[in-house]
Amino acid sequence: MINTGCKISIIIDKALTISHKAVLIIYLKSEIQDVEDSVSVFIDLVELEGATSIIIFETIISVLEKHGFNEKYLYENLIGFYSDGASVTLGKKAGVSAKTLEIFPNISTCHCLAHCIQLSLDDVIKEVNNFRYFLNKLYVYYHTSNKHQRELNNISKELENEVQKIEIGIVSYLKNENFLRDLGLILDIIEEISILSTALQERNVSLIRADRLIRRTINVIQHLKLNKGTYEKEAGDIIKTKKYNIPFEINGKKSSIVFSRDKFYDSLVKHIKTRLLFDDINEKYNDLLNPETWQGDIW
Repeated sequence: MINTGCKISIIIDKALTISHKAVLIIYLKSEIQDVEDSVSVFIDLVELEGATSIIIFETIISVLEKHGFNEKYLYENLIGFYSDGASVTLGKKAGVSAKTLEIFPNISTCHCLAHCIQLSLDDVIKEVNNFRYFLNKLYVYYHTSNKHQRELNNISKELENEVQKIEIGIVSYLKNENFLRDLGLILDIIEEISILSTALQERNVSLIRADRLIRRTINVIQHLKLNKGTYEKEAGDIIKTKKYNIPFEINGKKSSIVFSRDKFYDSLVKHIKTRLLFDDINEKYNDLLNPETWQGDIW
């Protein structure tokens, strides 16, 4: 890679070890002559002495130099920096990407698309307040009590058995027919989001293909708003035929977690568009970045 002068992009991620020490994972992505798809190469995993952008930046440069990528090579061949969207990494003023741009001004920076999906879902949960309230209550119930965590572990081992006892504070949410209906809707969404996330993490995915995949998912979500998905239909059929053993309450009370179906879909589409679409790239560089429009041997 170094001998051929390949253009490279830096990909980083942060993680915690079992002992809760912060580590940095560094990859390089490159197009190599005679290799059809781009190649991702694991470079190193190093323990961080701190979590500031300066320490992370200096760690990256130090690791790359140790592996033979000196500053001259990086200045001539580094074209991209990619990470999660945390302010310490992608902050426009003091993030790692900003410090990298100071030395290598011609690179592009990009937010991890899989992380963008997570953030778009977080945005939806914040906007659909009733659903967020239910999830928070469920989380607190199991997270703050060792006894409840043991109960949850036992439940997970016996999924084929009906759960008979649920904490009184959340029982009104779970025994409502609206919850079953909304659960079907959520399963339909999770299935589509999972397909998108997996596709965006493929080794050979390009910005153009990513853009198409995202727009396809938006179209599917808009279709699900008008036409119920598989799981939502199944939940509706179960409610109609009463094929369940849990004493659901019809229509529910004010404490139900029921939320506006249309508002949920509209919010999801809005935040996916905001977080993931590359409108500027799609308009300006569509032909340039699309291999289908290239002519002849690019080498």
